[in-house]
Amino acid sequence: MSFVHLHVHTEYSLLDGACRIDSMMDRVKELGQTAVAITDHGVMYGCIDFYKAAKAAGIKPIIGCEVYVAPRRMTDRTHGIDNESYHLVLLCENRKGYENLCYLVSEAFIHGFYGKPRVDLALLEQYHEGLIALSACLAGAIPRYLMEENYEEAKAYALELSRIFGEGNFFLELQDHGIDEQRPVNQGIQRLSKAFVRRKAEEQRKRQMSEAQKLQSILESGNSDAAVEAALSILRKRKPELLK
Repeated sequence: MSFVHLHVHTEYSLLDGACRIDSMMDRVKELGQTAVAITDHGVMYGCIDFYKAAKAAGIKPIIGCEVYVAPRRMTDRTHGIDNESYHLVLLCENRKGYENLCYLVSEAFIHGFYGKPRVDLALLEQYHEGLIALSACLAGAIPRYLMEENYEEAKAYALELSRIFGEGNFFLELQDHGIDEQRPVNQGIQRLSKAFVRRKAEEQRKRQMSEAQKLQSILESGNSDAAVEAALSILRKRKPELLK
């Protein structure tokens, strides 16, 4: 199985990132990897250099950013409450995602700046299309709640991000850099992932039950045409290949 780094800080993450873009591409090729992401803290200054270097090296560039999310609204600026923000990794899935990420980062500087450029959940909900979100490092909201042993808040925040970005566009992130705090956080992340799987299975079961009840009701009505159409509708959703 190939591996791709989706959370990478370059020299454009000031006072944080140490990766030089050109030498990073050499290392990616050396490891036999075919793609790599850029997710600098709160900025997209390095994206053009990154894109050109990746293309020149035959590497697929994945444009992204690790944004700062305000604990309340991005316009709130009360010291002791709003000066601590959460990290969230955003990756562009397509051109629309790139446009939305550019807008989010711009808004973070213009309207959300308080110590750092910040967005909030309301803005993310409005401009989430084409973006994939990762739960981020120990500075992300979910890991922070888990470090506080507040599993229910972590779960609620994860469900909210899953709702905002949509099914298949939000992922829980596991990291192991030998940091003591990462061990219990990773255990909590794994617990959350199992809860997500159970929730999805339950939602699927409820949908199937609803479809079965609807079909049963139509059959009992004696309307054969409606029953056939209902059955075809269910097949279109579950097994569209059977109708080709």
